[in-house]
Amino acid sequence: MKLNIFKKSKSEECHKEVKQDLVHASKIFDAFVRIYNSLNEYDYHLLHKDPSSGKFIIAKSVNDIGDLNDGYHSFNELYRYRMLYNAAFFNGLAHYDDRANGSWEAQYDVHKSKKHSDGEDCFGGGWFIVMAELPTGQISNHYEMKYWDLFNIPEKDKANVWDGHSPAEAANRLEKFLNGKLI
Repeated sequence: MKLNIFKKSKSEECHKEVKQDLVHASKIFDAFVRIYNSLNEYDYHLLHKDPSSGKFIIAKSVNDIGDLNDGYHSFNELYRYRMLYNAAFFNGLAHYDDRANGSWEAQYDVHKSKKHSDGEDCFGGGWFIVMAELPTGQISNHYEMKYWDLFNIPEKDKANVWDGHSPAEAANRLEKFLNGKLI
């Protein structure tokens, strides 16, 4: 008989704990509903991890997007790194030789331009395009004019005609080039 009472008592304790857990879960669910409803006030729902506190924060404006991060790097940092690596790579593809009558030495067609091939200013002005015609295909990127002088490569009045490559195609072409798969 004592065994039954023990089981009943244990069962009652479990029932009480489950009931408390359900009440707690209900409160958590209500909190999520409140958060979700407040998110609907904004055009998008983005979270990023604040490196100083380790907490996730809701981005509420376009200005916050560049600060979004994975706890290590923000979008702004990653875009800056990409631009600097790209400038170093493009600069390495073209070399200005002062000794050879001040001419450019480039194994590939590498250039920058303030205008697209149709003669229009890049994005209406304030931007430029860098382009390289590699054996694996064309690659290109746009940057704000404030970075113009970082790209020490030949300048053209108009960029080459864009071959329609997507960012993924350009990345694949660049990776093949770096791996020595030139065709």
